[in-house]
Amino acid sequence: MAHTTTIAKRGRLLALFACLLVPGLFAGCEGESLIDDPSTPPAPSASSPPPLNPQPPGTEPATTPSTTTPPPMAEPGTAQPAAAQPPGSTPAPNSLPVDTPPPPMGLGPSPVTPAPAMTPGGAPGASAPPAATPPAQPPALSPMAPGTTDVSALRSKLLGFWAPEKDPNSGFQLPILEIGEEEFSIAAGESGPYQLLDATTPARIIMDGGHEKMHALVDLNGEMLRLSMLNPREHPGEFPKSMNDKRGMQLTFHRGESPPRSIAHFGLSVRGVYYQAGTLRPDGKAAAMRLGNQLLVWDLENQRKVTRLSSLNCGEIGQVSWSPDGKWLGVASQYALPNIDGGYLLDVDTMKPLATFEKECAYVVFSPNGRFFATGGREVNPKLWSTTSGKPVIELKTQTNRSEAGAISPNSKWLATYGHGSDTIELFETQSGKKLAELPLKKDQQVSRICFAPDNRSVYALTTNEEPGVWKFALDSKQPMPQRIHETEYDDIAFSADGSVFVASAEEALEIREDPDAKDPTETFKLAIDGTTIDVSRDGRFLLGASEGRCEVFDRKATSDAKAVRWPGRLSEEQDALFTQDSKFFDMGYMLVGEDRNIMQDGKPVLSWRVRVYDRYDASVGHELAPWDSEENKALLDASPTLFRLDKPQDNKAFALHVTGPGTVRDPNGTATQEGDPDTIRFVLVGPESGVPWTAPEDFVFDPNDPWKGLPKEGFYANLTSSYSVWVKGDTPPDVLKAMFTINGKEKVDIDKWTDIVTVRFAYGPEETNALPPFSPN
Repeated sequence: MAHTTTIAKRGRLLALFACLLVPGLFAGCEGESLIDDPSTPPAPSASSPPPLNPQPPGTEPATTPSTTTPPPMAEPGTAQPAAAQPPGSTPAPNSLPVDTPPPPMGLGPSPVTPAPAMTPGGAPGASAPPAATPPAQPPALSPMAPGTTDVSALRSKLLGFWAPEKDPNSGFQLPILEIGEEEFSIAAGESGPYQLLDATTPARIIMDGGHEKMHALVDLNGEMLRLSMLNPREHPGEFPKSMNDKRGMQLTFHRGESPPRSIAHFGLSVRGVYYQAGTLRPDGKAAAMRLGNQLLVWDLENQRKVTRLSSLNCGEIGQVSWSPDGKWLGVASQYALPNIDGGYLLDVDTMKPLATFEKECAYVVFSPNGRFFATGGREVNPKLWSTTSGKPVIELKTQTNRSEAGAISPNSKWLATYGHGSDTIELFETQSGKKLAELPLKKDQQVSRICFAPDNRSVYALTTNEEPGVWKFALDSKQPMPQRIHETEYDDIAFSADGSVFVASAEEALEIREDPDAKDPTETFKLAIDGTTIDVSRDGRFLLGASEGRCEVFDRKATSDAKAVRWPGRLSEEQDALFTQDSKFFDMGYMLVGEDRNIMQDGKPVLSWRVRVYDRYDASVGHELAPWDSEENKALLDASPTLFRLDKPQDNKAFALHVTGPGTVRDPNGTATQEGDPDTIRFVLVGPESGVPWTAPEDFVFDPNDPWKGLPKEGFYANLTSSYSVWVKGDTPPDVLKAMFTINGKEKVDIDKWTDIVTVRFAYGPEETNALPPFSPN
């Protein structure tokens, strides 16, 4: 009977192929899809004071400000003319200035003259650093085949971009493949060397993805390229027998045009350190990205090296935005726990917070005039804050007392907000806090992104659930009703600050339109990532896409020979070994949450909780309800799974252990409490002398009189009650280590000083203190 490749197997092979070419693309995909909410920039006017700076990328475009010079921002508590407040809004001691008193509104603002296009800023990426020397290519596996023609001639025909066909069985879509003289790459991002062994039909090719080498046959027929490959993990070093070898799979590509170039690519197979959120500085010379609960600030102009990596006392970052003048970063955390901050307004020069948000924060958006910013969240109404004082100025009362999406108009006069469960988008005046309009939604619609049009005349909303797509509300109508502009279920939408482009992301592609209402995009290009959140530089030239452990910055004007900078770089052999162990411990930390109940018999523990976990992952090995060291369970003990050894050589031992002992999370006397102490160690990888028989109902017993007892002196892996897996540094003082193991809710430990997030410690290196490039205001 002929062998039939199943859809599942094809999907795995396709994923493996992509993973080989783009290491880590499909590793650590446990993260959530997040939506950024950047703000909007102002446009210069001949009679108005110069703006502090155009708005952060990816947000609502700028418009011409009023000719009246706005009054300076008053600090909370200072005298200021009182503004009439609508019922339900709660103004702070002062209110926000705007350029002029708001025009009369029916349900929408009066027409505003569109802002002139801004002069593009600097051109990061124009002087890319030289590409790193590729690793030595592997030797040919066999002599050149009889009838071989000139390899260089075939290589010249392979050069260029190749667009893949979607696999008809799995529906899997690979990104664009680029083949150069010595290296191949995916979507101009990750690259690796290849070796063309001969030029027969088909020819043999070895493609080095960094972790494994793929041996394939390649057949070039005019504008069509076919690859046949085997799974290298099942058939190491083996080429397919033919282009139709049923043991493997075949991929088809068609010659394509050069996509906008990726000038910087961030990503690695680092589980638990997800990008998924990022922002461009308005001038396009720098970017900031989420790394779990850390923030990476990257210089795109000067050799594109890391400038800062700052640990923050917040949950995983959900959204990042840059102020119009480049001075501030807004950080929104999707989780807020006891003793964990909900987000910050950070000074970019010092990375110190001017403002800290106690509740979880869904977004931070800046006003285009640079004088204030807005926040909102699942449990809080939207607030307007002064960028001068870092203090809240006005709290707005919404229908649902929550706000998951928000946007400030280009003229800085209006805030549009949506809270989950609401049937409207609510429009407020930023000067007084007065509600101006409610823009009706369809029943059960949810809004993930709001944008103002560059001329202030319209609001665009990206919706999910019922009738998903992009909806437009014309604000110069007395009764603005939603108009469905696009039916595509996009992941994100954004305007450039100068209003030159409208960008939408969906199906591993970015669509760029000069007219946001146009049916067809003026540009479309494929990405190596899906579920993408996006940001756009002020002039629309630079684009940022972030999703699932990967973030890329694209230059729409870069030449086709521009080289993408990759960070982190390729791992050394030592780093790769560390990475393997780090990843295993991280996986274990999540897998074992809540798994600490030993197996009992007659009220006494007879087998470890580890047996229950092992049963779940290997049902072929059962256990008897009898003591761990009984004859009935000897075979189980001898199984010695590496799961709990993490590759340590001792058989039958477990070294990944829960923490027990006085005052710990699992105090046997039950006196400890986890409340209010999220950074307490609950799970560790102990030293060789502290291993226990893996089936025995035993774990690590912490000794408060000798905190380092039984732990590796150079440092050790630990999982915290906050669910983070960290590396505890070997120079941690005993009293600090004791505080990290015990729970009483009163200890103050600088967790960022004495720990590193697992894998960050070797892959990302130390925190940097380099200066960012000068900001280009225009």
